Amino acid sequence: METDDEQVEKLKQWWKENGRAVMAGIIIGVGGLFGYRYWIDWQEENAEAASAHFVQMIEALESSDSPTVTTQAATLISDYSGTEYATLARFALARNLVEGGNYDQAQAQLEHIIGTVGDAPLGYLARKRLASLQLQSSQTDQALITLSVEFPPAFSA
Repeated sequence: METDDEQVEKLKQWWKENGRAVMAGIIIGVGGLFGYRYWIDWQEENAEAASAHFVQMIEALESSDSPTVTTQAATLISDYSGTEYATLARFALARNLVEGGNYDQAQAQLEHIIGTVGDAPLGYLARKRLASLQLQSSQTDQALITLSVEFPPAFSA
C-alpha cells in the first residue's frame, strides 16, 4: 500500500504530465459554452429585429404608406436575406409595386421568390401571383409557362 506522500507525488507527476491538457479542455469547454450562448442570444436579437421590421412593413402596407413599405421591405431583403421575412417582404413589395403600377418590378420580385424558394408553398403562391400579373400584362403564353408546373393538391381549390 502506498503512503500519503507517495500518492501526493504520483498526483503531482500526473498533473505535471496532464495539467496543460486538463486546463486546455476546461478553457475550451467554458469558451464553447459562452460562444454558444452568445450565438443563441444573437439569433434571438436578430429574429426580434426582423420581426419588428416586418410588423412595421405590414402596418405600412395596411395604411397604404408606400415609401415605408419599400424601406422596410428593402431592409428585410438586405439584412435578413436568409429568413422567411425576406421572402414575405418580397411579396409585400410586389403588392406595393402593383398598387403603384410598376408591374415589371413586381414580376421581378415574384420571379426572385420562385427562384429562391422553388417548390416550397410560397413558391407556388408566387407562381400564381406572377401568372396573374402576366395575364394582366397580356403575356398569356408566359402565364401558361409559369403555371405549367404540377401544383400540390392544396393549390387545386
